[in-house]
Amino acid sequence: MSVYSRFPRLFLLVLIAILVIAPFAARFLSGTTEVVVSTAGGQVHAEVHGTSLDLPDGALDQTELLRLKLPTLAQLSVDPASSSLYWQPDTPGSGVLDPVETVGDWMQGVRPPSEWTSASLSDVTTATYRLKGGRALALLPLDTGDGSGVVLLVRPERAAFSWWTLENGQPGHQLNSVSYRPSGAVSLSDLAAEVALIAWAAALLGVLAWLASLLLSRLNARPASASAQTEVSQSRSPRFLDWLSRPSNPPIAFFLAGTILASFVGLVVLDGIPHVQDDVAYLFQGKIFAEWRSWVPAPPAPEFFQSGFIQIFEGRWFAKYPPGYPLLLVPSLWAGMPWLTNALSAGVALALIYMSGLRMFGAHVAAWAALLGLISPWVLFMSASYMSHPTTMMWVALFLFALVSLRLSFNTDKRVSLLSVHSRWGLLAGFAIGMAFVTREWTALGIGAGAALWALGDITSARRDMFRRLVPYSLVVVGFIPPLLFLLFQNHELTGNWLRLAQDLVGSYDQPGFGPGHGSEIGHTPAMGLYNGLVYLRTLATVFDGWPAPFALAPLFLGVLAPFAARSRKQFAWDLLLWLPLAGLLLAYFAWWSSTTIYGPRYWYEGMPFMLLMAGRGFDLLGVIAARALPAARAAGVRWAVPGVLFGILSVYTLTQSLPDQANTYTDYNDISVQPLEYVQDAHLTDALVFVALDPSRRNRDYGKAFFANDPMLRSPVVYARDMGAEANRYLAGLFPTRKPYWLPLDGPPQPGVGP
Repeated sequence: MSVYSRFPRLFLLVLIAILVIAPFAARFLSGTTEVVVSTAGGQVHAEVHGTSLDLPDGALDQTELLRLKLPTLAQLSVDPASSSLYWQPDTPGSGVLDPVETVGDWMQGVRPPSEWTSASLSDVTTATYRLKGGRALALLPLDTGDGSGVVLLVRPERAAFSWWTLENGQPGHQLNSVSYRPSGAVSLSDLAAEVALIAWAAALLGVLAWLASLLLSRLNARPASASAQTEVSQSRSPRFLDWLSRPSNPPIAFFLAGTILASFVGLVVLDGIPHVQDDVAYLFQGKIFAEWRSWVPAPPAPEFFQSGFIQIFEGRWFAKYPPGYPLLLVPSLWAGMPWLTNALSAGVALALIYMSGLRMFGAHVAAWAALLGLISPWVLFMSASYMSHPTTMMWVALFLFALVSLRLSFNTDKRVSLLSVHSRWGLLAGFAIGMAFVTREWTALGIGAGAALWALGDITSARRDMFRRLVPYSLVVVGFIPPLLFLLFQNHELTGNWLRLAQDLVGSYDQPGFGPGHGSEIGHTPAMGLYNGLVYLRTLATVFDGWPAPFALAPLFLGVLAPFAARSRKQFAWDLLLWLPLAGLLLAYFAWWSSTTIYGPRYWYEGMPFMLLMAGRGFDLLGVIAARALPAARAAGVRWAVPGVLFGILSVYTLTQSLPDQANTYTDYNDISVQPLEYVQDAHLTDALVFVALDPSRRNRDYGKAFFANDPMLRSPVVYARDMGAEANRYLAGLFPTRKPYWLPLDGPPQPGVGP
């Protein structure tokens, strides 16, 4: 009898039901955006969810305004699905890869199309239009009768709309634009529709695995010759299984591969420099720590050295962010390779994810989880950056590994003391989540809250053993104390108050919560929290593993279903350890105002250890389904082979489409290039004060292209300052009499003097 023969048939029926129902559910659940357009009183304006946008004065003359006609439903249009901001584009001119592109387009095209569903004219000057779906650019033209006029472009997936000129029946140039606050009901509907599509993709993979099991069982039923039977009985297990059976091999391999790949992306695509203002601030604080200081004295004429997220407070100069990540930057700064910290974090995290998965679910889940992380565009590009998320994810992975080891240690060590094995794991878990807290506080609180619920359940479930479990879990709090003390010390050094964070100096806009002041004067709302979650989910589908959406998240959904497919509930505690901390993280950022996505939905990044292991569960489930009717001798190979084939096929898309597209997107990201510094380096400047010309439209971001190269004590051979005009520059040059002034134009080598 097969070890998988007891696989529940009811679960397969559930997959088939999802396969049938989910497409209709996705269509039905998609949110509807209502747009009101009016031409009354010679004024043209549009309104979406309470936000109005008037056509600018002078866009049309009075005669054209009088000739404008509100469109009928037949005159409205929606761009192709590929106009979506979340569409994963093809790599042009790939030739032999055309079939890969075609399949990728089909997989993305399974979602219901966006469409205008109704147009009701209240009178000749006012009409209400309803857009279903909103995953592509929608056009609402107001024609003067000769192909000219204006057109309203609506993009619900980014909560924005804009007026454009209408030229020969097509949008010409943009006149103005505005963002609106989406309805919570619409965002919730769209979230449900996205989940339905992911469920459909997961069910399709599950049903295909089931069909593969039928085919394999029929092939297995055919009688084999005596020689073939002898060959099977004498065959050895595949070499890679022997390799996996050696506990130290896979973690070392994943560590090296993750570190090398992230380093390659960081140096080749991102040029080894920061591209985001957050990065610049982290690197600046890391340089301060490398000087064995918490802060440095404010520079003379500080307006010349102003950079986003770097504070000057009571004569102290420092970054506003928590100190955990800058502290880890110190060794790599001393080594002259600051980009290495996050690359190493990626390698360590993947090794820890594998080791956790091995202890929780076995080699199959562990291997798939780590492999998915290794090819993930999100992991590779985030770990190639200077953001704080990769190091935080590493600490979270260590926290997870310590909790898993702690729970398993109850079976091997019966003592209750500070020297017991499980007590040491408790201290390590506390230290790891503590380091995550002093790196990204809100993230660690969300994950920690979910883990605390799990620990409470694990303690209370052991009725006769509650006290022996209570002690080591309580020691998590003790392990948390050293990182917390470091944060408190840093608070006192920077703000003069043990409990006042440096972030507090900028006010409440950058703090979690709801109400005015959180993110904007209007403030954050639960409706915006739902919309932000929708943005994160859609972005996650494009970067999680690089596969076409919604199939990209299908393994993750299958991983959520996996415990319900098993008759045994022995592993359910481990599933809860994945679900609860991840749920805590998602809830935490429901209360966060920003929907910014940098290298992916960055506020969810620290949930990758849990998501990757869930996806590993989903991959293994496909193998279990395919092997369910085979004898144990053949089932073991099929359990690897079926998900392996799927992984190989879809990874071709990642390697040939998604990763090249990501590389193109993040080359000179934010218009930050290494070129200006190379101009200075080629000029062989020493004892120089270089005034950096700034793009007027993005002065803060533009200064970051050079500011990060400054020594915080302004002792380096070249000091970079803002170009504030020749007269002001001359004043700063007088404060640095030993340095020769130069002016660095927007494009070109430095020129002697203080600028034009």
